[in-house]
Amino acid sequence: MKKIVSLMLSVVLCLAMGVTVSAEESSTQTVADKLQSVEKFMYGTEQAGALVTRLDNLEKDVLGQQTSGAVMSRVDNVYNAIEGVPTDGSLSIASKLNAVEWQFADRMSTEPAKTRIETLEQIMNGASNTTGSLLGRINALTATD
Repeated sequence: MKKIVSLMLSVVLCLAMGVTVSAEESSTQTVADKLQSVEKFMYGTEQAGALVTRLDNLEKDVLGQQTSGAVMSRVDNVYNAIEGVPTDGSLSIASKLNAVEWQFADRMSTEPAKTRIETLEQIMNGASNTTGSLLGRINALTATD
């Protein structure tokens, strides 16, 4: 079964390469636009509060820890990990989530990513994991060992 997930991830990667937002388009988005886009993908709606507080919360949920540095760099890192092209060359969370969901549900939901991950955990493991970062949780769902 894990070989199938691995194969599906490869297929999604190939498909994602054809529909990836160009770097030029991505660079024209403001920090607030990127943060809003990620929040809508992850939670279904833009979150309330100050931009830095929202970023801190998003990093904790997605990456498992708050990082330091320039706000612009932090937003870019979260954006690339979720919707763009991660700096380490791996698949984005969106691509991984789409592949796993397609494999096990034969569809890709429009629900928030957090809800989709919980549903997939329920299907694959019998229970949702309430601890850990969303990145760690999606990586566990796509593990091939």
